[in-house]
Amino acid sequence: MHETRYYPSSRGFDHHEGYFQGCGSYATHIAACCAAPTPNASDIENFVCGPGGGEGSSAKDYRGLDWFSGYTPTGADPHINGTVSSEIIAARAEAFIMNASSSPFFLYLPFQNIHAPYDAKWDSVQRFADLPISPQQKQIYGYLYELDVAVGRVVSALKAAGLLEDTVVIGVSDNGAPSAPGVLDRNYPLSGFKGTVYEGGTRVPAFINAPGRVPPGTVVDKLVHVTDWVPTLLSLMGGKASEDLDGLDVWPSIVSGQTVRQEVVVNINPLCTGGQFSAPKAAIRIGDMKLLCFCYSVTGIAGASETGCIGDPSNPGEWPQLYNLTGDIGESHNLAKLLPATVRDLESRLAVLASRMVEPMQWTPPFQGPDYYCANCSLRNSTGPYLPWDAWL
Repeated sequence: MHETRYYPSSRGFDHHEGYFQGCGSYATHIAACCAAPTPNASDIENFVCGPGGGEGSSAKDYRGLDWFSGYTPTGADPHINGTVSSEIIAARAEAFIMNASSSPFFLYLPFQNIHAPYDAKWDSVQRFADLPISPQQKQIYGYLYELDVAVGRVVSALKAAGLLEDTVVIGVSDNGAPSAPGVLDRNYPLSGFKGTVYEGGTRVPAFINAPGRVPPGTVVDKLVHVTDWVPTLLSLMGGKASEDLDGLDVWPSIVSGQTVRQEVVVNINPLCTGGQFSAPKAAIRIGDMKLLCFCYSVTGIAGASETGCIGDPSNPGEWPQLYNLTGDIGESHNLAKLLPATVRDLESRLAVLASRMVEPMQWTPPFQGPDYYCANCSLRNSTGPYLPWDAWL
């Protein structure tokens, strides 16, 4: 969001209200990231992450007010500051729906629940007081409960307006859960967490409510990727997505179990010692088989002169890794040495895709490589926690 042309209202949305950054405080709407979990339910109305992503950190203070209506910062409004974001989003959605009449609409509601910093109102946490679980887990349950309440309000508004029977409601997570002290078995039985290419970091549940279109109780076990939602929704509305998009119309998979998507590229990251996430840096799934590379060299990026999987120098015998996800969803039995032909096939596909990629985004200049249009742009200034986190270029 370093330029206003990337704001939602500059990219096709008629109206936007909400946050621009990640890790915003749930009730004070200050953008920053704290180490998760951060139990602060008894003082939720006043909680703000510490500078640099944690209390007492000496890192640069990137905090900033992060609740906007269009381009106008509104997080300082006393009707907003102190009110948790799930309640604000639900209330705005209710008002929108009641004024929508019979006009078709697309309503996107990116709830913060349950992204860190974890917080919830005290009475929500207390609903789980008698469970034999950690305080951190109780707080996450309270946080999730408030999401359930908000979604219920939206569905009730659709029903009251007579629109529910002609509305497709989709709920989906953006990634698997991160690891967190005091929180057991997150993503079980999947391995890995947010930020990894294992199934625990990338496979998420979803639901669809589409009366008259998807029979209740339908279970979809076909591959669906996040990029598929745009062409799928456009198809439902009688339109057609541009052919240069990566996504596919997967509605036949949802309603009749047809196989539309054959592969998912989880990641190709040639920054072996840098970038946002740690190894393994590359993975691809084709059918039931999934290949993981410790790192992945791409010609022309980060000084590489060849393209292909790179093993872990300290333990080369473990890489690459190959799993059959049909019988091994926990990715515990490496089949790479038993199925070398499958490894070669998946590596070949990765190489084709890598030849089309650009350098991954990084936190410091030149950000996305020396040819990036904003390679010499400045980072946001350190302005303190109460000035808006709006565009700075």
